[in-house]
Amino acid sequence: MVHRVIPFLLHIAVDNPAELKQSEKTDEAEAELKPGTVPEGIQNETHLDEKPTRRFPLREKKPPIYLKDYVDPDECDITNYVVDYCYRMSSIPKSYSEAISSPDSVEWQKAMSDEMAALVDNETFEFVAKPKERSVIGGRWVYSVKSGPNDQEIFKARYVAKGYSQVADVDFTETFSPTARLTSVRMLMDIAVQKSYIVHRMDVCTAYLHAKIDCNVFVEQPEGFVELDKNGEKLVYKLKKSLYGLKQSGCNWNNLLHQFLVEQNFVQSLSDTCVYVRESDSGEVINIVWVDDLILASSNAVVLREVKRLLSNKFKMKDLAQFHVFWVLNLL
Repeated sequence: MVHRVIPFLLHIAVDNPAELKQSEKTDEAEAELKPGTVPEGIQNETHLDEKPTRRFPLREKKPPIYLKDYVDPDECDITNYVVDYCYRMSSIPKSYSEAISSPDSVEWQKAMSDEMAALVDNETFEFVAKPKERSVIGGRWVYSVKSGPNDQEIFKARYVAKGYSQVADVDFTETFSPTARLTSVRMLMDIAVQKSYIVHRMDVCTAYLHAKIDCNVFVEQPEGFVELDKNGEKLVYKLKKSLYGLKQSGCNWNNLLHQFLVEQNFVQSLSDTCVYVRESDSGEVINIVWVDDLILASSNAVVLREVKRLLSNKFKMKDLAQFHVFWVLNLL
């Protein structure tokens, strides 16, 4: 195999044919070189080990300005948070038997009693005999521990229907329920800063239990709260209102809240169906709905209190006052 070294020529003058012919002879002579040899004329001109010099200077890399508020996980120690989270998750019961036998059984029993009281107060169900021509949907207790405003532990228990066993067009029809866009929440914060609006947050307690059921749905009674008829037969719930876990519960609640807000002269946004605005001579109120969480921004404290009063009269509300934390947003 013959190696050929071809020098890089920037320009070859072709005006003189003799010079061009001499160049061709030089190429033929170079083709006869042994492998590994370098022509004598370019031994000192080529340095293969030398790195080419940069044509442009190095530029300092900086992150975009819009990322300055974000924290790099590699720069902070989250070990303690992960360990604490895993510890709490392992201590949360997964069934009724685990809850009543756990060290926190008193708190779990109180949480379940509060849930049953909410079901009764909202007239969510009525006791009926188990129907023979219809299937009965099962249910189970779901437990969780949440952090309060002062980082105190709040034990929560929810009786949830096993909606996966529902039959379409028999136990439910419509299921769609919208959720506010996170962009709308950010935009509301921007408007509130520019116009010095008052921003508060409210939570609807047991929101799904307020909406009426749209089909005949039968659910089993929860463990620990079973009622029998005169003959000692186990009764079931015939739902009068929605229950957590049903496929249509979110849709029913959203329809109920939408109807109420429209009656109170709120106008639904065309770009985000979970944003409502009410304007009057007294001031403006912007309401963003995120399932059972409401963000209220108003230009007037009196108008804001009036909207809170209307909501509290219609639903069982929890006033969380000034907006600090909402889902993944933490307002400092």
